[in-house]
Amino acid sequence: MTASMALVLLSVVSFTAVAGLVMGATESGVAAAATLREFKRALFDVDGRLSSWDGEGGSDDPCGWTGIACSAALEVTAVTLHGLNIHGELSAAVCKLPRLAVLDVSMNALSGPIPAGLAACHALEVLDLSTNSFQGAIPPELCSLLSLRHLLLMENLLFGKIPAAIGNLTVLEELEIYNNNLTGEIPTSIRALQRLRRILVGHNNLSGRIPAEISECASLAVLGLAHNKFTGPLPRELSRLKKLTKLILSRNALSGNIPPELGNCTNLEMLALNDNTFTGSVPKELGALSSLANLYIYRNRLDGTIPMELSNLQSAVEIDLSENNLSSVIPGELANITMLQLLHLFGNRLQGSIPRELGQLSVMRNIDLSFNNLTGNIPMEFQNLTYLEHFQLVDNKIHGVIPPVLGARGHLSVLDLSYNRLKGSIPLHLCKCHKLQYLDLRLNQLTGLPPC
Repeated sequence: MTASMALVLLSVVSFTAVAGLVMGATESGVAAAATLREFKRALFDVDGRLSSWDGEGGSDDPCGWTGIACSAALEVTAVTLHGLNIHGELSAAVCKLPRLAVLDVSMNALSGPIPAGLAACHALEVLDLSTNSFQGAIPPELCSLLSLRHLLLMENLLFGKIPAAIGNLTVLEELEIYNNNLTGEIPTSIRALQRLRRILVGHNNLSGRIPAEISECASLAVLGLAHNKFTGPLPRELSRLKKLTKLILSRNALSGNIPPELGNCTNLEMLALNDNTFTGSVPKELGALSSLANLYIYRNRLDGTIPMELSNLQSAVEIDLSENNLSSVIPGELANITMLQLLHLFGNRLQGSIPRELGQLSVMRNIDLSFNNLTGNIPMEFQNLTYLEHFQLVDNKIHGVIPPVLGARGHLSVLDLSYNRLKGSIPLHLCKCHKLQYLDLRLNQLTGLPPC
């Protein structure tokens, strides 16, 4: 065979191979187009956002359609229809796409049940059905999607229990099912989800105890169980979650002591235990949480003193210990938290004077020390709090005068010093605080009401 004949033969073979690939891709595209159009028949495209999917005059290459992404081999890998004002129901016909990795129909007006047939989407990694009106139970069949990494079903009308087989989703990284009507307990099989980083199941009707097995989810960074009906103690085992950054358990019926072991979760940035029935003292060990920005333990049944160790929370921006039964004095050492912007201690049994050191908190915006048994004067140093917006001391035993230039820099919007024993004249500059929306100085012994 001559060299020229060999070259011709090679060209023919190459052309045949390429033609075969093109023909295969074309046939695959036609099949995918038919599947997507079948999927669309269950939808109501109110605004015509999916007009590129239409058969008449439309292309049979779905890779150019709205919301469709394809691989290099021109196989559909993602259907993303986020926020397109689509109504109707979800069809499992989409699972005929063998390489489908992402199904996102979030923020639409879809209703009806979640199809159990979605379990046929074997390659699915992301299932986002959030912010719709889906009803019914979470199909247990979804727990056979062994490649699933993100399961997002929040903000729907789902009811029933979290499937017991949720632990089968061993590569799951995000489980977000908040704002539904789910009931029952968190399955203990959740312990198998070693890659899980986020659990958000708040705003449901879940009950029972928080399973200690959650502590085996070694990758967990965010645990949000707020606004449910969980009871019993907070598992001490949660302190094993060394990657935890947010622990949000507010508005449940949790009881017992706050585990001092939480001080071992040194990456915590938010600790929200408010609106429960915790008793005992505020653990001094919480002072070891050097990354903590938000500490919310208000509306519980805590007693004892405010631990001086909380002054070590150098990253804290907001501390709210209000509406408990805390007693003794306010530690002046809290002034060491230089980034503190909110300090709420109202509704306790605190005594003594207001520490003048708090006047050093240069970025403080909101102080509420109302409904305690505080005595002494309002520290003159509070005139240095130039960013102060809310200052409330209602129903204490504060005497002396109102600092003459308190809030004079113009940021003050709420000033409530009512039900105290203040004397002297009301500072004239309060009439010039253009942002002041609420001023209450009742039931003091003040004179010279300015003509505001």
